[in-house]
Amino acid sequence: MGHDRFVPRLIAVHVCAITVLFFASSACGLGNQFSVVTGATGQPGTAVNVGSDGADIYAGAAGNNVVRIPKAALGLQAGDEVDAFTIYDPALPNWNDPIIFYFCVDINAVGIPGASPDVASEAALADASGDIFVAMWWAGGNRQVYDESFMGLVGAPTPDDQEALDLDAAPIAYTPEGFLPFGSVVFSLAAGSPSLGQPPAFAGPGDILFNDGWGGFAVFISGADLGLQPEDDLDALFIDVSGLPCFSVAPGGSGLYLPGDVLVPDNMLGGDPDVLADVLLSGASFGLAATDNLNALDADYYIPPTPDDPETVDTDMDTLPDYWEEREKLDPYDDGSTNPAMGAEGDPDGDGLNNKGEYDRGTDPNNPDSDGDGMPDGWEVDNGLDPAADGLGDPVNGAAGDPDADGLSNLDEYTIGTRADNPDSDGDGFTDGEEVDRGWDPTDPDIPIVPATRPWVVAITVIVLAAMVLTRRIRLA
Repeated sequence: MGHDRFVPRLIAVHVCAITVLFFASSACGLGNQFSVVTGATGQPGTAVNVGSDGADIYAGAAGNNVVRIPKAALGLQAGDEVDAFTIYDPALPNWNDPIIFYFCVDINAVGIPGASPDVASEAALADASGDIFVAMWWAGGNRQVYDESFMGLVGAPTPDDQEALDLDAAPIAYTPEGFLPFGSVVFSLAAGSPSLGQPPAFAGPGDILFNDGWGGFAVFISGADLGLQPEDDLDALFIDVSGLPCFSVAPGGSGLYLPGDVLVPDNMLGGDPDVLADVLLSGASFGLAATDNLNALDADYYIPPTPDDPETVDTDMDTLPDYWEEREKLDPYDDGSTNPAMGAEGDPDGDGLNNKGEYDRGTDPNNPDSDGDGMPDGWEVDNGLDPAADGLGDPVNGAAGDPDADGLSNLDEYTIGTRADNPDSDGDGFTDGEEVDRGWDPTDPDIPIVPATRPWVVAITVIVLAAMVLTRRIRLA
């Protein structure tokens, strides 16, 4: 199924929407747009608290929320639940641009343990379902970016369940007739919503809908065109500026898709068309367990470091550039205050060299021996060696090197516990290599007292001891 199948209908939506003059609504400035499962509690005094309705679209920030789009404006009725939506905005990114995904999970999610705060750590506290997370798919994890309290929702022990998401959506003005502009909201309804299957739309739970400009809704893209089965429930949605839907499905249904995977219509990624939706990104790449339900989705442009100066972007300001942290599977949003291993002073591989040191020297913060020469990176740095050189190009820095010329190789120095940059590690006047050759301990200046390999010293020592014993006997007599 080609991308052009969606374009004619989308052009009609976009042309009509763009001709309408958009003004800020009363909710403008409240930032995050969302819907909730009917029965959500909400913080006292908020719109969710006053009258939670799964068909309303809310806007929330700074601990408060208001109804931004009431269900009637979408042609919905009591009992309907909006479980996915995108508010049209000409500034939306294209799916094949560099983008970053934001998402929510339902109350049953457990997540894959990663860098706290993430889905796993919040789920362990029964506090994940109202939060918003950013997917760090390049590292196979996620990070909490908004706590539910920011949107005026309630957390543990009985958290509200946020089930649709659109961050910083464009403001919308109603038409002179009092309706939402045609095509300004694209959405889906949860299975069981009473408006499903009713005329004139006869919509199903897998269909993507849009408001028709006259107080009703129509089918924008059918679930069948997305590659879904009639029993599949589309549960999260982001539509890019060109009209491509990225979506997920709720648990159950046909069982053809994992509920945490982000899908696109068939053949959008190439390969053989099979009339089934294709996986754009797996739930595992978002840090989700196989049974976790990704139930809200949004995307925004990701602005990577410029090729000319990639070190200018350091989101968490920990002196480690984002590109390097992402490449090395560290968290570019954590300066170490949440997880100490992620910051400049962290040492996730336990080699004695912190992340800043690894970055400065070009070594791997997740490999204690970056050059594979048998000596940990931290030990090499502490002993004046290059932890990124295995000795092939510069023998002095390799396992067989002997920069202090004491007769011990670098690997021997590491194994024994002596220094590679000091020929007499214990300062007893004998080189490390000489002490090892004679069976002495090169790390202890007092051992042995009598070197067994010097016979003349042994003889003198015996004579002295004999004289001491004889003297003691004379005194006792």
